[in-house]
Amino acid sequence: MIQMKSKWGIAFILIVGVFIVLQQNPPFLSRFRFFQGYIHGQVVGFDGQPIDAATVALVGRPMSVQTSMDGRFDLAVFPGTYDLIITKPGHMDVGFKQVKVGRAQTRLIASLGNKVIVMHQMVTIIGSKVVDTGWRALNEAAVVMVDHKGVRHDFITTTGGRFDIVNVVDGLYDVSVTKKGYKPTAYHHYMVKQEAKPLTIIMKKLAGN
Repeated sequence: MIQMKSKWGIAFILIVGVFIVLQQNPPFLSRFRFFQGYIHGQVVGFDGQPIDAATVALVGRPMSVQTSMDGRFDLAVFPGTYDLIITKPGHMDVGFKQVKVGRAQTRLIASLGNKVIVMHQMVTIIGSKVVDTGWRALNEAAVVMVDHKGVRHDFITTTGGRFDIVNVVDGLYDVSVTKKGYKPTAYHHYMVKQEAKPLTIIMKKLAGN
């Protein structure tokens, strides 16, 4: 009886060991399709264009894939719950917590499903400026940019009325500018993206100034 229990104990340890090895070695896992699940989706930029060569990885596990030319990925995993992170140099990381892989028809599909994942790029635009109606540079003007999530960026113009938009997320921004003696100026839906042209803001003097 003791010998029987010992054999079952050894068998259990071997099964657990094989499970762990397979989970941490995707090439081996892909051969066991009956136990295999999938986390799949597509990664695109703010402009809707696919992002290739982004790394999709499981947090805390040595498993990852890269997105294809069309931004799609398909990561083989065992059924379970995972934290997922998507990274690419020059872009903001995108994370998902508690991604559940459950049975669906003959395959195991993540609850992430075919969701399109938007990955924002970090952008720097050099040489924007604030001038008056005579195109004279306005120093020490306060420039505020707010994105669609309400995240605010503040700038103060320097010599030549210049301000540089540095390391902000791509997307649409509302821009407002104030300076003593001048009428407040606002621009709506200014598009910040890679290779965007610098912004030139024109301010009018208040009456009596």
